[in-house]
Amino acid sequence: MPARKERWRGLGRVAVLAALLALSACERSCKGDHPYVPYAIGDGATPSVDGGAAVVVPPAADAGDELAVPPGTARIALGAGSIDAPEGRVFARVLARDLDGDGAPDAIAFVRPAAMATPETDALLLFRGSRPGAPEVLHAGGEALPDPSCSPTERIQVVGARSVVAEASVVCAGHHAFSLPRSLTVVSADRSGLRKKVAARVVDPPGAPRLALAVTAPDRDGDGIDDLVVKVSLEPASPRSLSLTVSFLDRPAGLSRDADEPEASIRAIAQLATARAGKPKEGPSVAPTVAELHALVRAVCEDGGGPRLVIEGASIRCGGSAALEEAEVAEIKALAAYGDPLRAAAALARLGRPPASRTPKRIAEAEQLLALAAPEQRASVRAIGAAPDVLSGPAWSPLAFDASGKLLVLGKQGVVRVDPQTGDESEATDVSPWKLPVVSPDGKSRLLEVYDACDGVALRGTFAPMGAGDARDFVLPVAPPLAARCSRKGEPMPVTPIAWGPRGLELLAAGEPVLVPTGGSVGELGPRVVAGPYQLGAPRSPQGKLLALATPRGVLVRGDKARTFRPRELDGRYGELSACVPSEDGQRVACLKGARVVVLSASE
Repeated sequence: MPARKERWRGLGRVAVLAALLALSACERSCKGDHPYVPYAIGDGATPSVDGGAAVVVPPAADAGDELAVPPGTARIALGAGSIDAPEGRVFARVLARDLDGDGAPDAIAFVRPAAMATPETDALLLFRGSRPGAPEVLHAGGEALPDPSCSPTERIQVVGARSVVAEASVVCAGHHAFSLPRSLTVVSADRSGLRKKVAARVVDPPGAPRLALAVTAPDRDGDGIDDLVVKVSLEPASPRSLSLTVSFLDRPAGLSRDADEPEASIRAIAQLATARAGKPKEGPSVAPTVAELHALVRAVCEDGGGPRLVIEGASIRCGGSAALEEAEVAEIKALAAYGDPLRAAAALARLGRPPASRTPKRIAEAEQLLALAAPEQRASVRAIGAAPDVLSGPAWSPLAFDASGKLLVLGKQGVVRVDPQTGDESEATDVSPWKLPVVSPDGKSRLLEVYDACDGVALRGTFAPMGAGDARDFVLPVAPPLAARCSRKGEPMPVTPIAWGPRGLELLAAGEPVLVPTGGSVGELGPRVVAGPYQLGAPRSPQGKLLALATPRGVLVRGDKARTFRPRELDGRYGELSACVPSEDGQRVACLKGARVVVLSASE
């Protein structure tokens, strides 16, 4: 098996800014008569600046306006004095405001190397108006950029009466886009003076929708101190415009997280999904709504399986979310009600995973909803003596029914035909053994794996060449399970091949129908009707009209109508079944139970 490529890796810092700051302290005087001092108009002098950069004398501007900084600027006139970038650095973006109310303008500034011979991320500095001298380093930056097409970008914004948010990110062309974490820093004046209140790290894995953060700093408790509210959503914004909110109150002992969030945000989305689940025109929108909710929960909650927003010193856990479980039940209701029992069964299998709560009442409700779409079929069980050949990883089943209703079992010595009623066996000399590996019709590639890439975004897969050539990776529109424990190399995910059709490979990944286009790198949710030709070992009846899938609740057989085979002998052990295939008349299903074969036969 070829080694898997590493998909994403954060880059370490390659420069430390603190030593530079000690070399470049500036002296400046400040006005003390006005609470907000605009950028001052200087006297036109041009003192010497290391590196040859000229003094910038900005025009007067309203307090809090961001200054347009020309390239190469190392000194900026501010109030009655000026601020200097550290030696060898220039200003990239600057915002000034008297945040602490002492009458002197403070400044938040991004700086970068004067000569970008080795491009790197920007550093963030705080210049206190009442303390002339070396600025405070809020974020050291100095991380090497991964590609020449990448460049640092910044934003600084006033978000409260005494608060400013600064965000540093990297924009790249091509596949490197958003490959470096973003830094988010909130600077605010509080009881202890002007300081860095919050530092956060935001990750945007390749292929993931970018995480959008709307930061505000209202005084929620009326104590005269800015609090903090962060609204998290996905870019580009979907028609659903969903978001989760995280709130903090600034208390004398430090920031205190509002315990009702993000549960209150999840609850609002769950109520929306529940209201739409019972409406024919809005029901199809429920599954995408819950998928987006899951993506936000993964991004925000530490216990969601792939947190992308990490706030220093703050723990954001969503464990025991009743609202998340409610939303998942609404998804099952909508899928079951509008003719998609296969995806409803997949949703039921993941219902109640942490951080959602898992209550017997809602589990029973969801099972009843699925039972309406795929009613229980009473069945008996017969063990078959023929030994199947079993292949680990993605593979066709070693089982198939022929047109007469007999079961074909592919063993290491050939194919055996079994009478499912009596268990009698005979060699099937008229049937050529089929190959278990999932090989493309042209024989050039094989489905090697489908796995959780540990990025909290999407399942991925690999096609391996059958001869010379490189492996081809693809991304599936299927999110990994919530709260999944994942290693660096990724965890294998259940996958069932269905057919190689005109457009590519149709398969079930974690129970979701997906189409992987021929030669494509991104899969799409597959059609409800399988388009590919029947192949021995596919989870289909010989004429392709029925499809079977083992679920934790039983074996679901889907055709014009759906049924769930649930023999009492296997209650609580349906999860042991795999590689199921249905007979043409839909009266029997054969599955692997470990390394043995069992036949489930419908009974009255």
